[in-house]
Amino acid sequence: MVKSTEKLGDRVKRVREERHLTQEQLAVKIGIRQSHIGNVEKNTRGTTMVAEIAHALGVDAYWLKTGIETITAGDAKINEVVRLMLAPESL
Repeated sequence: MVKSTEKLGDRVKRVREERHLTQEQLAVKIGIRQSHIGNVEKNTRGTTMVAEIAHALGVDAYWLKTGIETITAGDAKINEVVRLMLAPESL
């Protein structure tokens, strides 16, 4: 697991900008006011809508909330490591 030093608002803003969305566009997708997104991004306000924001941005809600990246069984890197660990030793 890798934990980011960014706060929730920093992650929301970074991903929103990577997706080329304005605060207003993201707010409309979720059904909230633009000012709510602005306050979250300024880290002046938390939100109970992490799951909705994450879904609208196409990111993992746990990562968005905590900054901790998780590795899933479908991850190519971990699958390669597991394959190498389980492979019979070469003779």
